[in-house]
Amino acid sequence: MSAIKPDLTESFINDGHFEVNEVGPLYSPLLDLKIKRDKKLKLILTTTSDPSSKTECEDHPPGTVRINESLIKMTSISGAKVELAGIQPFNYSISTDSNGKSTRTELSSISKASVQIRDSKLGFYLIEWLENVDDGAFFWPEITRRESEDSNITVIGSGSTAVQINERSTSGKSSRNCIYLSLDNTDFHLVTSGEDDNSLGVKSGYILYSGVPSEEFRKKVRNCLSFIIGRPLVQTGHSVFDSDWEIVSSEAISSYSMGQEAFNIHSMPPVPLGKKYQGELDEEIVSPLLISIYRDYDKYNFGYLSWAYWHAICAPVHIAAVHFVACIESLQKSFIKNNGKLFRTSLIEKSDWKLFRTNIQETLKGMEIGEAERKVLENKVNSLNQTPQSILTDRFLNTLDIQLSDLEKSAWKQRNNAAHGNETEVGGEIKLIREIKVLKVIFHRVFLKIVNGGDYYIDYYSIGFPIKKLNESIESDA
Repeated sequence: MSAIKPDLTESFINDGHFEVNEVGPLYSPLLDLKIKRDKKLKLILTTTSDPSSKTECEDHPPGTVRINESLIKMTSISGAKVELAGIQPFNYSISTDSNGKSTRTELSSISKASVQIRDSKLGFYLIEWLENVDDGAFFWPEITRRESEDSNITVIGSGSTAVQINERSTSGKSSRNCIYLSLDNTDFHLVTSGEDDNSLGVKSGYILYSGVPSEEFRKKVRNCLSFIIGRPLVQTGHSVFDSDWEIVSSEAISSYSMGQEAFNIHSMPPVPLGKKYQGELDEEIVSPLLISIYRDYDKYNFGYLSWAYWHAICAPVHIAAVHFVACIESLQKSFIKNNGKLFRTSLIEKSDWKLFRTNIQETLKGMEIGEAERKVLENKVNSLNQTPQSILTDRFLNTLDIQLSDLEKSAWKQRNNAAHGNETEVGGEIKLIREIKVLKVIFHRVFLKIVNGGDYYIDYYSIGFPIKKLNESIESDA
């Protein structure tokens, strides 16, 4: 059996024979159990039981918000352990066959299915299964080669006069579909399989790790690579193998793809990733950028930033400006937190402010007003030296040597229009869509500047998507 098989977890569970040790919220005793991934990449569990079966499932009143920690635990006849987590029954039916035998069939969603077959210490390789790796936009630098060998033995006659014919044939194929990278002393390949088994319009793939890195490390790599190639990599699980490529463990998860909007995104890297042509993936460009982002990942809270960025990409156009500016302001806060006094964050200097505040407080004491009103005014006075966000952003961008053009400043104002529910004028839809692109590119420029991710960016606002220097603004092409 090939190791390059994303549904290893599902196959093992569906083909196995198990003793159920913990049944969770399901009706039991169970007669059969199957797991399948649906078109939305969610794991669906189908179980059958006798109509007289019982459940110990706790009844949660409508409107209850909770973390689903229910489990099903099973042991196979070979000793392998299976655990299904986050079981949520959502439908059932009772059917009767021609012999009059009735069966209860129950459908449940699963957050995660895990299989432990051998000692985890035997792990030598890890494959992380992905969807949404490539929409046909990339030219990959490395080759994957696959060879197969068939052997046939034909024996003619019998005894000492028999003649044995040994025949062997070898076939193979190769494709350019991967890139080699290394990070934090861990080597890995990002591979596009070229397959679209889920009919999502994009190709699946995987990351092959030499070694078994932690889940936290793999998440960081996935988020960094997603930003670099300009499309969110959607994880569906992972499998661990020993040095002989025998499976050690496997896990499948119900994937989150922002309501499948992730699969509608065109690959739009923030920077040119090749030296020769559009769509090229050059290791000499991708690798340093990956290292730069990973190095500052925690410093600038890129885990949250990545989450916010992809939801901004997928947001409806009338509200997207709020999301993109929120990304920039989140990055701004992290920058201020990590870089000290590069620029003033208060409106005026503290020494001047203290004198100003003292004078106002003395004036308030002499006024004949109620205590409640006095308290409100004192609170307002205390907030007067808080710099408006617009001025703070100007100072922040000036520190990075990024000057906004009139076009970019106009696009920035879309944040207020979106936040306050201002309606787009009829005929202004195209302008709005293009200004959202401006905000996206501003985020690219700011982030790349902060992490030293290179000197250039791709201007997705201007026709032809020109390549510009980071401190070069987007000008109106009207």
